[in-house]
Amino acid sequence: AESKLRFAEDPLCQFVQQLRNYCLHVANPIVGSQVSGKGNDFETAFLHLVKQSVMSWTGWDAPARSFLKDCAAHIRLQPIIKSYCEKTDEFRKWIYDLFQNGNKADFEHLAKLQAVGHAAMLEDMKSAGFSPGPSQ
Repeated sequence: AESKLRFAEDPLCQFVQQLRNYCLHVANPIVGSQVSGKGNDFETAFLHLVKQSVMSWTGWDAPARSFLKDCAAHIRLQPIIKSYCEKTDEFRKWIYDLFQNGNKADFEHLAKLQAVGHAAMLEDMKSAGFSPGPSQ
């Protein structure tokens, strides 16, 4: 349910996910670049997707098509990728926190078992004549 709330109706997310499908199953879209600066000193450089090269595909769902229609003729990829990565990272953190909090007692028990196991391993190494490294 949470993934549907965050991604299924989000135009940017749907555009990115369906652009992946377009690239895998239809064709590589036309991509351009733009560089600005003076001489050998580049101030900015970015990639852009040529909107016209993907508009005719019938595989876009409503949110992705809406996103695409609102874009300029040359769609800068970096801001889209950055925003998508931020959204997916927030979701990853949400899942991690949910998992950690839902299993807190189990993780605490595991940490205790790991500490006991580590101590036993060090003791075995010492009794066998091995010296643990300085970080032990």
